[in-house]
Amino acid sequence: MKCRNCRRVIEENSIYCNWCGSKQIREEAEIIVPRPRQLKRGSYSAQIMVAGHRITVTRGTEAEYYAEARALKAGLLERKNASQKHTLGEILDKYISDNENILSPSTIRGYEYIRKGRFKPYVDQYIDAIPWQRMLNEEAAKCSEKTLANAWALVAAALKAENQPIADINLPAIPRHELNWLDYEQIQKLLAVSRGSNTELPIILALHSLRLSELLPLTVDDIDTSIHVYRSVVFDRNNRMVAKQTNKTTTSTRDIPILIPRLKEILPESGKLITMHPNSIHKAINSVCKRAELPLVGVHGLRRSFASLGYHLKWSERSIMAIGGWSNLQTVHNIYIKLAEKDIKDDIKRMQDYYEITDGESKLLK
Repeated sequence: MKCRNCRRVIEENSIYCNWCGSKQIREEAEIIVPRPRQLKRGSYSAQIMVAGHRITVTRGTEAEYYAEARALKAGLLERKNASQKHTLGEILDKYISDNENILSPSTIRGYEYIRKGRFKPYVDQYIDAIPWQRMLNEEAAKCSEKTLANAWALVAAALKAENQPIADINLPAIPRHELNWLDYEQIQKLLAVSRGSNTELPIILALHSLRLSELLPLTVDDIDTSIHVYRSVVFDRNNRMVAKQTNKTTTSTRDIPILIPRLKEILPESGKLITMHPNSIHKAINSVCKRAELPLVGVHGLRRSFASLGYHLKWSERSIMAIGGWSNLQTVHNIYIKLAEKDIKDDIKRMQDYYEITDGESKLLK
């Protein structure tokens, strides 16, 4: 900063100029700034008004916060420079803290994992000095392409929230991995092998398109001629299960007609339908799959299997989307609908028959 009198460069936040001795700042007690709140990661943050503009000041310690906030109030520190004094870790902490009661606990949990585990060499650097592309390039050697994309999405959101520029960066392409699912014959085999076991109920519910988070809060009272899906259970940042009175999206709240009659026969008399721990459900389903010599699909693979079976049975994509609670038709089309191998072979056979000429005429035209 520069002395207000002689304009020579002096130490930031100096009370007196070490060249001319003129006073630069009023006594701290005369400069009133808001008391900061401590964020989850330990930083201190508050908003102050300077020249009619609201500025967020976030620093690593309470003393650093007061020093910067008072300097801003006194006009000794330019607002532009002050906004660039945040570290990457500080803006991530603030973004997570500001949204912890807005976003899903599982989303916040994912953000906390990113904050704790990604970009470690850079979290204590000021954001105006970080070489973003180099940071991403280094992190790419430590994690998958999708993990890197998710981590950068959080950084970009935090920068945007602070009205900071977002660098034009390159990310690696995310390879498309084929996820396990069951075709219509494999579904029948799974149902036969699981019949009468304690895994039969979660398998049948998942084959009705339920996500794990939707399956966990269900009670007997939620089922009559349909399965009424309107709540969810997710894990929070402390790895504890949290019940929510809302679902993932508005389209996820839905009534699913009972599609597998066996469901009504195996419902308990009262209470929750599923009492197993979420991890146990996944393992139990895969144990049955292994016993039946089927792909290990878990809960979500059975949700994909529901979509594929619907497609095999000539359901429209919109029907699959409505019953399954998807909000994006493209997601259903690109990810969840898997054409059964036998369906593809039947299609090929029909075209081969078309071109097979007998007595000068296609079989299909006879």
